[in-house]
Amino acid sequence: MQSISPLLIARLKARDLFHGRVYPAANLAALMRAGPSAQPLLQAHVLPSSLTGGRSEAASSAFIQAVDRGVSVVFSLPIGDATGAAQADDLEQLILATTEAVTGWGPEDCPGVFRLARGQLVSMQGGLIVYQLDFTIQDQLRHTP
Repeated sequence: MQSISPLLIARLKARDLFHGRVYPAANLAALMRAGPSAQPLLQAHVLPSSLTGGRSEAASSAFIQAVDRGVSVVFSLPIGDATGAAQADDLEQLILATTEAVTGWGPEDCPGVFRLARGQLVSMQGGLIVYQLDFTIQDQLRHTP
């Protein structure tokens, strides 16, 4: 099982949905500590969000288990005016474009492709809209016991 987040970050950067501002989870933690005023630009963060085990096979030479891996794309969009109307339209376009960029694609080493699990508004405070899209992908744990 390989790390999926860097591959997904590269894919989102290649699509230029966030003007190259797509970062790993550690950057999101630093931004959250700094507060909304430190987030003046549209940006996204990719982080692992879940791991669910499925059926397994064990033999003396190998252990194989199907897993569903969850990855979240959390993006923040500054609210430029008091009404937030333009940002609401931008938010919907970002949701659709991000979903199209991720779903149906998977790294070469994974047996599955990404599926949308859910999306939700996380926050709309301090002049910032924060939205989270959750995706899952089928993968396998493989190792020698």
